[in-house]
Amino acid sequence: MGKRLLKLDEFIAEYPFWGKWEVSYTDGTHLENCNYIKLAYITIDESDKTAREYPILPFTFAPVANQDIKSRFSELSSKENIADQARKLIWDQLADSMLRTGLLCPKFCLMEEQTIELEFLEVMRQLSKHGYLTFVVDTGALRRAISSFLHMTLRTVPIWTVVPVFVMTEIQQQVYEMNEIWKKSGRGTNPNIAKYRVLEKRPQVSCISRELSHIRLWRPVEILRSIPQHLDQIKIDSKNDRLIIESLKDFKQSRGIQKGVYLLTGDKDMASLATLENQDSLHISVPSMRKEMSSVRYDSYNKRWLLTPVHYLLWDLAQVFSTIRLVNEKLSRTYKLVYYSQARGGFFARDVMEIQEE
Repeated sequence: MGKRLLKLDEFIAEYPFWGKWEVSYTDGTHLENCNYIKLAYITIDESDKTAREYPILPFTFAPVANQDIKSRFSELSSKENIADQARKLIWDQLADSMLRTGLLCPKFCLMEEQTIELEFLEVMRQLSKHGYLTFVVDTGALRRAISSFLHMTLRTVPIWTVVPVFVMTEIQQQVYEMNEIWKKSGRGTNPNIAKYRVLEKRPQVSCISRELSHIRLWRPVEILRSIPQHLDQIKIDSKNDRLIIESLKDFKQSRGIQKGVYLLTGDKDMASLATLENQDSLHISVPSMRKEMSSVRYDSYNKRWLLTPVHYLLWDLAQVFSTIRLVNEKLSRTYKLVYYSQARGGFFARDVMEIQEE
C-alpha cells in the first residue's frame, strides 16, 4: 500500500478516474477500520485513454438508498434510535456536499421590504439590481458555501462577506468538541458508534475554513467585532441568532448603508425574525437529492453549463467523513482518501489529503 500527501491540484493532475466506483466511508471516532458505510456510486462513462487526456470529465453520483444506510448502522448498534438518527445525519451531509460542489443548486427565499420572492431567477435579478452586495453570514451559509455560489452566479456584482464574531465563537466551540471526541475515541483507536455526530461538527470547521479561504481570494472577508453592549451576552452553549441580527443592525448603522445589505442564513426562523425587524434577509435551503445526480449543471441565470470535477466532490466527502474508500471492481483498484488521520487529530490542518492505494 502506497501513501502520499497531496494537495487538491495535485490530486486532480495525478489521479484520473473512469468507470464505476463504489464510495464508502469509515471514521475512527465511531467505526472500526474494517467497518465501512456505503454512501454512493460514482460513474464516469469514459475510457482510460480519455481520462488521462482529460482528467476533468462528467460523472454521475447515485447515493445508496436511505434505508441501506440505516440497515448498516443497525448491524453495528443495538439502539434503533442511533441507526435512524445516523441515517438522517449522513443523508443531510451528503446533500450539503452536493450543494457545496455544484451538483445541486440551492433554493433561495428573498425576504426584502416585507415581500418574499421564491423563484431562483427572480431572486438573482433582484439581487443584481444593487451596485454591490453585503452579506452578513451565519454558520449555515458558510458551511454550504453560499457566498461562493453567489459570487460565481452574480459575476458583475461585487460581494462583501461579513462574519459576526459570534459565528467564529461557534466555530471555535465546534473545534473544541471535535478534539474532545477525538481524544475520547483514543485518537481513532477506540471508536464508539454513539459518537457518529462528529459528522455534523466536521463541516462546521473544515468546510467553513475552506469557504473563508476561498472567498478571500476574490474579496476581503470582514470579521465583525462584538458590539460592546452585547459582549456579556455571549454564551458558548447557546444560539447566537439574536446577536447576529443585532450585529447586522449595528453594521448598517455604523457604515451608514441600508440597501444591498442582507442577512444570509440557513435558519428560516432567524430569517423571518430579521424580516419582522425590517432587516432584509436571504434564506437558503438544500433541495432533495435525486436518485442520480449529474456533475453537469445548467446555470439558468448566466445561461451556461457548469462542470464539477469528481476530485472536488471526493475531497469534500473526505473532509466530512474522514476516510473515503473508492473501489472499482472491474479495474481491480481501491483508493483510500484520508483527511483526518491519527496524526492530524480531530481538527483540520493543512488542506492536504493522504492518498492510499491498494
